Amino acid sequence: MTRTKILLVCTANQCRSPLAAAIARRGVEKLPIDFDSAGLLEGGHTMPPVGIRVAGEIGLDLTGHISRQLNLRAAHSYAVILTMTREQAREIVATAPDLWPRVFTLKQFARWLHDHPYPGGSTLGSWLKTEASDRAKTDLVGSNASDDVRDPLTSPARVWRSVANELQDQISSILSGLSMLT
Repeated sequence: MTRTKILLVCTANQCRSPLAAAIARRGVEKLPIDFDSAGLLEGGHTMPPVGIRVAGEIGLDLTGHISRQLNLRAAHSYAVILTMTREQAREIVATAPDLWPRVFTLKQFARWLHDHPYPGGSTLGSWLKTEASDRAKTDLVGSNASDDVRDPLTSPARVWRSVANELQDQISSILSGLSMLT
């Protein structure tokens, strides 16, 4: 069985993307999907202690997480690349324009799947190449709270909890939209 690979990206791969990937891995259970995470900045850093604590509160162990930098060559092997902000998506698309049909913010992809139900029968990557290639690139212009997930890096636990809840909701919606993957 071929597994679909989804990459979650944030700025430093210390907060949002590793938390999102851990949430997604827990929720994916029966679907043939692998989730990875990376950041736009140089890797080698751990998650802040408050983030590790909040992740533990929801049953996730991120004590061993070490950030890693996005490798654009490797990025081509992912069916979907989900960023935490429009700015991150723009940076990826500006550097590798051929990735355009596969790059969304996490929130954009959740909404997009709702409006464009995945029918199954083809790989997610090939379906997106056809179905998503005509998306308006202006969807990445500016910043927008409806598309961006707040960076909790230096924030207190209550902000981390809010981000974790937001990530759980968005990922749940995405996994529901990908339920036809086999």
